[in-house]
Amino acid sequence: MLYKSLLSLSCLVFSVAAEQVFLSNCQYTSNGQLHSAFFYYADGDPSGTEFPAANNQACVEGFGCADVVTWEGTVRSGNFPSGDRFTSNINAGAQNLATGQYAGQGENRERFFNCYKDNNRQLFGGDGNICRSVYYCL
Repeated sequence: MLYKSLLSLSCLVFSVAAEQVFLSNCQYTSNGQLHSAFFYYADGDPSGTEFPAANNQACVEGFGCADVVTWEGTVRSGNFPSGDRFTSNINAGAQNLATGQYAGQGENRERFFNCYKDNNRQLFGGDGNICRSVYYCL
């Protein structure tokens, strides 16, 4: 019985750990305009072409979907159409970290996340919009 409980718990931890939130900067290819957004992936790391579902995209609160923001040194939040809210707090100076280093924290209604510096890799592209990951939160 204990083994079954531990196995169930380990599966739960693994499934929760797979979800990621990306703090991203995007560019419209038609006019070069930059904008920032949060993207949520329940199943982990996107392939580089996997466009997130509409309810997994959030604009940065106070800026809308047409502005680029500085992620570092301030609290940023986004409200997802699903009703969830994600708040990030990336440390000042985190843009100078090496890829993969701890950069700050984030949270939604369910849990806390650790956020790490990313390498501006492409999350997805298409429909005239290319989005790159600045930070990823696990």
